[in-house]
Amino acid sequence: MISFYSLRFFRLLIVIFSLPVYGGNITCKAEISDFDFGNIVTGQPLSKQSAYGYVKFSCTNRDIIPLYVGLCLNRTPSSKDLTIDSLSDKDYSIIFRDRATGLPWSEGNPPIHISRIVNARTDMTEKIPVSAEMLIDPITLSAGPVNLRFTLQSPSLSWYASSVPFSDSCTESLPADQISFNVRANVTKRCDVTADSLDFGKIIDMSGSKKFSQSTINIKCTNETIYSVSLRSLNGSSTGFMMNNGTNNKIPYALFKDSAQKERWAEGLNAKIDRGTGKWQQHQLYGQVNLSPSDEPSSGDYTDTVIISINY
Repeated sequence: MISFYSLRFFRLLIVIFSLPVYGGNITCKAEISDFDFGNIVTGQPLSKQSAYGYVKFSCTNRDIIPLYVGLCLNRTPSSKDLTIDSLSDKDYSIIFRDRATGLPWSEGNPPIHISRIVNARTDMTEKIPVSAEMLIDPITLSAGPVNLRFTLQSPSLSWYASSVPFSDSCTESLPADQISFNVRANVTKRCDVTADSLDFGKIIDMSGSKKFSQSTINIKCTNETIYSVSLRSLNGSSTGFMMNNGTNNKIPYALFKDSAQKERWAEGLNAKIDRGTGKWQQHQLYGQVNLSPSDEPSSGDYTDTVIISINY
C-alpha cells in the first residue's frame, strides 16, 4: 500500500541511528534533509508541487581494514506510520520518492539504501536524492501559513557490514526511535472571475420605460479567503452606470445584488463581500434601465463595459 501524506514546506529534525558494530570499529548514522515547497498557489482542480532533498548516510570506520557497508532506511509497513501531532481540520497529502528509481518510499517498495566500501580509518558520506510531492486540493487548502508537526512512528535501519563484498541487500533490522519533523507552508491567495453578458434587449417605449435583465458573475477564490466584488462602468461616472451608442447619446442603468433591486451593486460601500470555498461561486447580477419622460436617446445599439474588481 502506498501512503499519502501532506504539506508544502516541511522540515525534518536530524535523526541519528547507531548501527551494530562490526569488530567494534564502525558506526553509521542517517540524516534527512529539509524539503522546501515554497509558496503554494491554488487554482487548478488538483495539482502537485514538488520539493527535493536527500537522505544522508555517514559511516566512520575505525578498523585497520576496509569494510563493505550496506545501509537501508525503512518505513514501517503501516498506512499510519506517519501521524500528525498538530491540531488541524485540513488534510495535507505528500508522497516521498527515491529519485533514482522514481518509486514511492513506502511498504512494498525498496527502502532508501546504499552499498559502499568504507576505507580503513576514514569517514564515508553519501547523499541519496529524495523527492517529495504534495497533492494540492484547492477545496481543502486554505490561504495563509501552515504549521504542522508530524511523527514517523517506527522507522528502522537495516544494515550489513563485512570485510568482503556482499550482495546489494540489507539482511538485518535495527529499530530506530520515532522521527518528528515540522511542516511549514504558505498557501497564497488567488481569485479568478468570469461573467456573462447583461442584455436589456429592445427598448420600444422611450417614455418612462423600465427594462430588467439578469446575469451571473462567477468567482473562485482560495478556500476561506474573504473577498469583495466592485463594479464600475467604463462609460459612466461617479453618479452611475451609462450605456452609449458611440456618440454623446447615453442611457442610464443600475446594477443590483438582489432580485428585488433594492441593494445597489457598485464600488466602495456598495461592493459585495463573500468568502471563498475553493470552488466556483455564482453571484447573480440584476440590471434595470429606468428612462424618465425627459430622456430622448436616439435609436441604435447601446453598450457599456463593466469592470469587475476583486479585492482579497
